[in-house]
Amino acid sequence: MVPTEELAESGRNARWHKRLLTIVPGVVLIALLAYGFLMEADERGPQALPDFSLPVVGGGTLTNEDLAGTPVVLNFWASWCGPCRVEAPALEAASERYSGEGVRFIGVVVQDSELGAQEFIDEFDVSYTNVLDDGEELSRELFDFFGLPRTFFVRADGTLLAESAGRRMGSRGGTEILGPITEGELDRRIRALLAEDA
Repeated sequence: MVPTEELAESGRNARWHKRLLTIVPGVVLIALLAYGFLMEADERGPQALPDFSLPVVGGGTLTNEDLAGTPVVLNFWASWCGPCRVEAPALEAASERYSGEGVRFIGVVVQDSELGAQEFIDEFDVSYTNVLDDGEELSRELFDFFGLPRTFFVRADGTLLAESAGRRMGSRGGTEILGPITEGELDRRIRALLAEDA
């Protein structure tokens, strides 16, 4: 007859082996997927700004080709977004500060009306170009999850250098509300953008 202690130990060992058989393949699968994603990103190289053609608030059209050869700060916002309102003065000040260095600022209005966008632009004396992304064609191409505000820093060759998205503060419908970009981060990212294009 097998002693009770040996039976208990045998049961524990069997449970431990069963757990290992469940955990190890999962860890291996995650490692392989991560390696595959890293390899794919390396093979693709830097992500390019997608092709787009969007209406400008107040009239006209802007395309990605219009931005070729220029470093760009691309800010996604909506008039109902609290953090977008907080960061608006810093973005306007930075656009004035860096316009002499060839940096273009483009606002991309999402989940908003043209009237709401125009009221926001007037309220904050926004002088740079703003476009309407009604169908969210550009934002869906760039975002890994839908959240506002978001700011992208685009090299003169049309590839993305960096993205800034604050911590999640809540949500509205299916949209995450993110913290505003700080003036310090904005300056740091723009200096890096200019250094890349020097």
